[in-house]
Amino acid sequence: MLAGVFLLSQAVFSFIGMALCTRLYGLSYVEVVGLISKPQLTPEGVYTQRWVQSFYNIGSFLVTAVVFTGFYRKPILRTLGIAQKPASRFIPAVILLLIPALFVISGLSEFNSSLPGMEQLGNLKQLQESRDAMLNVLLHTFGTADVFVLVFTLAFIPAICEEVFFRGLLLPFFADWTGNKHLGVWLSGLLFTILHFSVTQFIPILFMGMVLGYIYLWTRSIWAPVLLHFLNNLSTVVFHRLSEVYPQAEMLQEHYRAPLPLIAAAAVMMILIMVWIRMKKVESPQEEALWP
Repeated sequence: MLAGVFLLSQAVFSFIGMALCTRLYGLSYVEVVGLISKPQLTPEGVYTQRWVQSFYNIGSFLVTAVVFTGFYRKPILRTLGIAQKPASRFIPAVILLLIPALFVISGLSEFNSSLPGMEQLGNLKQLQESRDAMLNVLLHTFGTADVFVLVFTLAFIPAICEEVFFRGLLLPFFADWTGNKHLGVWLSGLLFTILHFSVTQFIPILFMGMVLGYIYLWTRSIWAPVLLHFLNNLSTVVFHRLSEVYPQAEMLQEHYRAPLPLIAAAAVMMILIMVWIRMKKVESPQEEALWP
């Protein structure tokens, strides 16, 4: 049933996004499909990708989570963790966590890329290349003002939709199914990674999925991982824009990798922050199983 709701919501909202593009830019459905399958660095190409991707996220993740939860348990918002505000003590820790996380992710990206066989991935390599082409178009901006639109479509919307689905819905779903909260974190994190369709970033995304899962588990509010997810996506938008403005800055380029001592120090800092959040965690209420 979950897969059915997911596929139906994805199809309906992707179509709505495509229909909107035909109205806004005077394109035919065939032209919209062409811009989606073969991304182009034109205003129509960039904005078509953004609209369709935004509606895809809303339908696939947010609407699926709300509809599926509505079949089994009320109130929906409390069940998904949306109604609970994070304790104020967690907010500075989550914000601070982003800084070392970026360096650790940089190191994991380099490790992922150096794994044996990464150059002989066959069809998977083509999938990665298609995803990279789409991201290059999504991240392209036509000026400083356009950055704010990009922040909304590529940072704000995905952070809320994905966290409600993967942490608010799937984490407790898998935890109830297996009887183990850690398996709930790991399985939801694994599915989070798979649905990002990235081979060369598989390990960094999996790592981030684990971090987001435990933050949700310990804070008992979806808004804590939403904040970290948003800041992580925001950093991608900001660094990409800065790399366009300052193309000579080595640290802003995609191929830049942080030095190993800096990555090690960042990993230690991350562990300390995560341990602090774990020590200050909100105790889980004793509740009946959410799912039959």
